[in-house]
Amino acid sequence: MNTETKLEDIIDGLQHKSPSIIRKSVQNINTWINKQNDQDLIVDTFHNLLSTKLTDLILHRSESVRETALNALIKIADVIPTKLNLQYLSTLIPIIWTQLGCQESMKMMMKYRKDNGENNDDDEDDLKSMSSTESGKETKELSEEIRKLITQLLSKIINGKHQEFTIFFENNTTSYCLQCLNILHLLLGDKCPEIRKLVCQILLNQINEYQQSKQEQKENVSFFKYIFDDYAEYLCLSISKGCMHQRGKIRLISFELLSKIIQENISITKSISSWITDNDKIWKYILYLTLDQIEYIKQSLPNNAFKWISLISNNKNINDLNNIQYAKIWILMLNQNGLNILTKHENKINAKQQLLSCISFIITLINEKISHWQSPHRLFGIRALVSLTLCLESQFPSKYISNLLPYFVNLIESENENITLEAHKCLNLFGRFIPVEEYSEFLFSKFNCNVSIKSYLKISTQIFAGYNIENMNESCLLQICKSLSNALIEENVSIEIIDATNSLLSICNSCLNTESKLEILWLIIQIHAQYLKSNHQSLSQLSINDSDQIYDKIQSVLKLLATDNDDKCLWEQNFEPLYEKIANKLKEEQGYYLFASLIYYSRSFITTHINVILSTLNQINNEKNTDKIRYAVFSILYSLLQNIDDATDWKSYTELILVDILLPNILWKPGKFRLKMRSLALDCIILLYKTNAINLNVTWKHREKFISTLKSRLDDFDHKIRRLSIELLQYILNDLQKSKQQNKSDEMMMKKDELKSLSENILERLDDSKDEIRIITCSTLQSLIQCLHKATHLDLFTNIISTSLIHLDDANEKVQKAAFELLKIASSFHKEEFHTQLKVINTDKIQKATLLLMTELMTIVTSI
Repeated sequence: MNTETKLEDIIDGLQHKSPSIIRKSVQNINTWINKQNDQDLIVDTFHNLLSTKLTDLILHRSESVRETALNALIKIADVIPTKLNLQYLSTLIPIIWTQLGCQESMKMMMKYRKDNGENNDDDEDDLKSMSSTESGKETKELSEEIRKLITQLLSKIINGKHQEFTIFFENNTTSYCLQCLNILHLLLGDKCPEIRKLVCQILLNQINEYQQSKQEQKENVSFFKYIFDDYAEYLCLSISKGCMHQRGKIRLISFELLSKIIQENISITKSISSWITDNDKIWKYILYLTLDQIEYIKQSLPNNAFKWISLISNNKNINDLNNIQYAKIWILMLNQNGLNILTKHENKINAKQQLLSCISFIITLINEKISHWQSPHRLFGIRALVSLTLCLESQFPSKYISNLLPYFVNLIESENENITLEAHKCLNLFGRFIPVEEYSEFLFSKFNCNVSIKSYLKISTQIFAGYNIENMNESCLLQICKSLSNALIEENVSIEIIDATNSLLSICNSCLNTESKLEILWLIIQIHAQYLKSNHQSLSQLSINDSDQIYDKIQSVLKLLATDNDDKCLWEQNFEPLYEKIANKLKEEQGYYLFASLIYYSRSFITTHINVILSTLNQINNEKNTDKIRYAVFSILYSLLQNIDDATDWKSYTELILVDILLPNILWKPGKFRLKMRSLALDCIILLYKTNAINLNVTWKHREKFISTLKSRLDDFDHKIRRLSIELLQYILNDLQKSKQQNKSDEMMMKKDELKSLSENILERLDDSKDEIRIITCSTLQSLIQCLHKATHLDLFTNIISTSLIHLDDANEKVQKAAFELLKIASSFHKEEFHTQLKVINTDKIQKATLLLMTELMTIVTSI
């Protein structure tokens, strides 16, 4: 009895005005409970004496009192977990509802019902009753610790008592259900992560137990029907915000709970409720998770999406699935995890059929993603497109390709390496599964747009890399090759276009016919020409530097095209058709860069086609052409002559080239252009002589024209012209001497007065301002002396010796040496005259070195 009296006093203390006395009373209750061994006594005491008064303290104005009371209730729930009567919730729920300030959640519930046109009269009456009830002043629990304790208390009471929990709501008024939903709605949006997590766990536990026992239920109990159907949207709007929480665990458990409710909602409604896929409601939160980096969330999305799809696909009318909602659910499956699930359960649903049923909407969703300004969204979108293509394979509707390809312009240039790799993978799959004929018109039209060509060539490179040779045919390949060769070729796209060609040939090389190979060669000619135009505009060089990237890429293409790694036969077989293409463009400047490129690749066999290209080479002297074109053709000829491997083949054509093309350009005409032409003409003739490409009879036949032309250029104002002219004379005089000896003809090489004039002109070059010319002149005089007749040209010889002796004393050591070599050779021509000229030299004022040379010459002539 003393104990009972003492307990009554303790209970009376719970109603005291002083918070400290109340706290002390609660502590005494805890002490009393700790001392009791009879659990039934604790249960009876709690339900009969303590529950109402202790629970009322949750509403107390003092936070410390509320905290003490909640801790006591939690302790009691721990002590009598299995014997606690859940009818106690009828006391607890309204108290918690009031203290947490659930009025706002209740107003949102009423608004939700109004907006959705719900007409449940019982619910409406309960909501109005709750709204009009005044439980004192409207409150809102500000203490996070109190809210946390309230959540813990609910968890202790509810968890593990699923059956009792559902029975309670079945046997009591609807207001308890609605108030409980208000409490959950409020706490699910709490700022405290622990509270959110615990509330989610409470609901998850109840839903899991509900799903396990659902088969035994004849119908959905009201509480769970509220959660899964009547107020699913209302509750999920609060849950879904946790999907964007900064903590991964909150995002994970929020989505797990959300997906459970959605699954049950689909099961009940036999459809996808609009609020699930509404961008302004739940869907934006689900979609946010698609960018999450937590692996479990990445797996959870397609796992749950598959469950939803499986429920929906059981609908007999598959046409009902042709909507944007179904497409949004499928988007969650379009990733590697989703593909793995579909492969594992391929017999459960027909993925291809269902994807095709809503393909237009899926493509729209993918377009939105791959065009997004943020790279994570673009990466999600391109991965979805890759997965979609892998799912549908050859059934992918080709009509969408032309709409998708423009997005790849930015995707393949992305700074995000993952996006670039996925874009390449997707384009490979397009090439593999989708016939190029379906989108060729769109794709190849972009090759002629200077804005888009570079990007679309890169796109084509990846598409070509995915081609399946078994699906290709000659006509299709020819169309591709023509599109590449007819592209708008500029220097800034040369790499891209040759890359695309390499990609194509690496797969389809064996399928190319003769016409396709011709188109590829034409493409190479155009790229080469563009390189020359940009890097060797004067065509002084026809080759591409082997250090340039484009060189290796072109060689790679030729290696794929040619047999036995020898492209000579390939070029030789296609020379004439390539030349025909170029001939149509020779009215334009670009035509001559094309011509130069063809000459470069044909240089090893060009002599077999000289008759074909002569008309083009004759443009050098066509006054109607621009100076630039004439000089360009001349440069081409010069480069061609630089690469003569076998002079024998050239000898049949050199007379024509010499007389009709080269010699006319040596004649003096005013202007810088004419100077360049004279220089190039002289260079070309010297090249022909150096390579022995000119027959002796040609030199003999045109000797007068040669000598008269060159003689006029020996005093040219440009020292290069003078040097080349005197050097060329040496070659000509040597050939004339050889010809004279071989033919043993009595025909004069030239008249004496002409020879005298030539001799005097040459001797003048010994006084040239350029030492280089004076040295070459000495060599030319050696050749001239070999052409003289001892009996008839003694005076010329005497003049050459006397002049040369003067230059034996030259200040330039190299000139002095050249003069000595000349005199040494000349000494044998006419010993007596040479000796006479040597003796008359006044040695008083000459250099010591010169005196030594003269002594040596005297010794030579004496020994003859």
